[in-house]
Amino acid sequence: PPVARVFGFDDRLGRGEGAEHEKLLGVFPSSTARDECAAAVGLAQGLTGFLAPFADARAETPRRATSHGASSATETSTEPRSLVLAADARRVACLECEPHIWWLLSVDARAAPERDVRDAALLRMLADAHEDYELVHGSVQSALSLGTRSLRGRKGSETEENDIARRVHQTRRRLAPFVAALGADFLHGMQALWNASTQA
Repeated sequence: PPVARVFGFDDRLGRGEGAEHEKLLGVFPSSTARDECAAAVGLAQGLTGFLAPFADARAETPRRATSHGASSATETSTEPRSLVLAADARRVACLECEPHIWWLLSVDARAAPERDVRDAALLRMLADAHEDYELVHGSVQSALSLGTRSLRGRKGSETEENDIARRVHQTRRRLAPFVAALGADFLHGMQALWNASTQA
């Protein structure tokens, strides 16, 4: 497998058996086989789904916040759901940047060992890529907004289905360069880290 793979996906899409690849909104490298994409997204969705109750409980825990000397007030954390899984061969970082919109970065564990690349750095890369997309195009949710009824699995009219297909295609086309840029940035960063370590 390549040193790094990046995926953007909407967990409301591709709900039918054998249609998991339809969840994908972006893939790096673009030559990644459809089955490998579906497997990576399926793993990420399974893990994040399993951990969702724990993440939701953490997000609902009140925390104290202060603002420039003002008195403390209790507020609820709105941290996005995230997960970093480390295995012998790969590390996988998942971040739900918007409701139902996930970014996933899968990296070779030897190229990006935990001692050199912290989990928080992987998640920050995902968040930054999504913020870059939003700066140029707005939210992914707004791009797909007219299709929320059908995206949730209820069959709409043929016109609605065509509109959803058009919006998904347009979102994929817009998201692709941001997914590719994240993959290329990661590879460039790993090359710089490797060069620095060999010169030391």
